[in-house]
Amino acid sequence: MNDLEACAVEETGYSSPDIDFEAWIARMEALPGPPSDNLPSEWIRQMLQRDRKLRPTADALLSIVRDASTKFDAEHMFIGECCLRWG
Repeated sequence: MNDLEACAVEETGYSSPDIDFEAWIARMEALPGPPSDNLPSEWIRQMLQRDRKLRPTADALLSIVRDASTKFDAEHMFIGECCLRWG
């Protein structure tokens, strides 16, 4: 959270337009690790769209996360096995 706070322009809440979330996401993507570590970055970008019509629904996001977790070459599971069985 301290890293996210560093991207805030001034003392504001996390819903403030003054927080440069793109800069924060870019900093997280630059950290060492396998490429699959960055998959959630795109999901976060989609969820932070100002226009709510461009944001994924909860059901759509669940499908995206579920698909990423079931890929044969996935290094991580982003969802619990119990939730993979639903749907």
